[in-house]
This record gives sequence, structure tokens and C-alpha cells, in this order.
Amino acid sequence: MKDFSLHKNPQRGHRYQSDGGIRWSDELKRWMIADPEAILQILRNPDFVVHEYRFDLALSRHGVDLPHLARMRDFLPLAVEGEQHAILRDRMIRDISLNTAAAIGSYETALAAALNETIVNSRDGRACLARDVFLPCLRKASIVIAGLAQYSHAIDEIERLVDLPLFFDDMISVKKRAQLEEVAAQVLQAMPADFDIDEKYLRLSMLTLAIDTLSASVMLSVKSILERETGVALNQIRWDRELTSTGLPFVERKALKDTHLANHLISRSDRVRLLLDAAGVQGDACPHYSDLYFAAGAHQCIGKAVSRKIWKATVEQMRAIDRTLHVTAFTFRNRDSVFSLLESLEVEIHD
Repeated sequence: MKDFSLHKNPQRGHRYQSDGGIRWSDELKRWMIADPEAILQILRNPDFVVHEYRFDLALSRHGVDLPHLARMRDFLPLAVEGEQHAILRDRMIRDISLNTAAAIGSYETALAAALNETIVNSRDGRACLARDVFLPCLRKASIVIAGLAQYSHAIDEIERLVDLPLFFDDMISVKKRAQLEEVAAQVLQAMPADFDIDEKYLRLSMLTLAIDTLSASVMLSVKSILERETGVALNQIRWDRELTSTGLPFVERKALKDTHLANHLISRSDRVRLLLDAAGVQGDACPHYSDLYFAAGAHQCIGKAVSRKIWKATVEQMRAIDRTLHVTAFTFRNRDSVFSLLESLEVEIHD
């Protein structure tokens, strides 16, 4: 069971519970923390700081210039600490709050149309919930959450827009990172030329933070519930009130000084991977909601409220359909070691 893809392994619940939930990974050269209490301790400990995501500094030494991604990084609250973090976080929370109603309205409209065409009026008895329903609907919602509703059409047409959050993946190739630079450039170009430059990068960073975490969490939750409720019509399913799964299965921190944690010595500069997914995944049981999915402490997810509203809207529309969906196949995005984003979620449709 490879550690770099552990979050996509169906047997990960057992691995999370091994070694007391705390172990060193020789493969990743960092600590793997799956124990929820230990995760909370680290998230609330100021001696553990965020990953800075300064990929641009290393690449520039090899003649690779990625100015848009480098500038966007300066507007990511999860990449900074202290006063800069507080300012960015407060600004984004305020903007997301202002955009939430419009985002939910946009999502509800798009989802109703997609479900009607793909499920309710289906003639061939098959559909891909990722491609035909959730990816396009949640992509549009994420654009609105980022305050870019006026430019939604142009941004929504950008090829591989959904790959933008792979910025956070330190295992992607230089070629892929250059492709993300081009995607970022196209998003920026879709905004008016007279738009304040800092405002542009702030909106770009908000979109990067939202688009994959939201899509992955909703689709994984739908998948897990459909698999749990095999043969049950959508309007008879016991839908969970909260997301059962998280599309961002872990976050990382770096130790500023030597720290003892449950009889383990975490040395200064050690990286720790906090497996948030483990809080809701135990053994072979169906995943269940945990507040830890949204992290905790100063860097708790700023999209928690809107994510929960998106899920509520999803459940309301799914439970109104008198048809049964059977999951037949699914695939995760290839070469993605950070998110649990489904590229396909194939279902059979039965009356």
C-alpha cells in the first residue's frame, strides 16, 4: 500500500489504524499522522507551520519562470502564517459570504438541469455522474464563490481548469507545472484589463482553493452513500446530513522545533502529513462526517459553511428522484497525489 496514494486505497482505513496512528514514512520522508487527537494537537500547535509552496524558487534556479503561480501563492492563506494569514483569511471569509447565495443559486439551477437530463429522462440507462453532472455544476459554483460570476462563461471554457489546484502537489512534473501556469494566465486574462492586479490574483487563489476540494468531496460522498444503499431508490435513501467524505484527505505542517508526540520524537524541520480523511474512515465501514475534514485551529477551512450548503442542496435534489443508481465503475484523476478527485463515476439507472 503506497503512502503517496494511500488516500485513494479502499483499504486505507486499516492502514490508518496501524502503528497507533503515528508512523514515519520512508517513502515520503515525513510523518504520517492518522490519530484524530494527535492531528488536532498539531493543528493547534504554533510550533507546526504551513507548507510555503515556494516551488517557484527551486524552479527558477533551473531557468523555469512561473510568475503567475508565484504571485498567486502570495494570496493563499494556507501558505502563510501570522498577520498576512489573518488579513487574507478575513478578506476571503467576507468575500465567500457575499458570494454564497449566488453560488448556491447557480449550483441548484445547473444541478436540476443536469439531473433531469442525465438521470430523470435517461433513455440508455447509464450515466457518468462526474462528467455529466457534478464536475460541470460544481465548477460553475466554484467560479461564483471566487467572485468571478460575471466572467463565468469565459473561465468555464478554459481547458483543464479543474487541474489548477494541482499547484499544491509537489510530485507533479515541471511540464505539468508549466501547463498550470498557462491555465492561471487564461483565468487572469478572462478578467477585465482594468481590474486591480492584486484583486485578480486574490480571485485566482480563491478559485484554486475551491474547485477541487468542493467537487471531490461532493462526488466521493455521493459515491459512498450509493454504495452503502445498494438497490435503494434515490428518494428512499437515508441521505447523510453532512458530507461523508473529504476530497482533500490531508494537510501538511513543518515542525519548528523538536516535539514529543505520543512517545515519538518529531525533530525540527520534519514534515508531518495530517490525514484528515482518517477521522471519517475506520476499517471497512462506510465513511462518515467529521469536523476534522475542515481541519481546525487558525487554518480551519474558510469554505466550510458554503460546502455544507452545497451538500444540502445536492441531497435535496437527489432525494426527489424516484430512480435507483448502481455504481459500476469509477476512476480517480491520474497523477494526483493530493486530492481525491473522481474523473469518472459510472452508474446504471433503474426504475
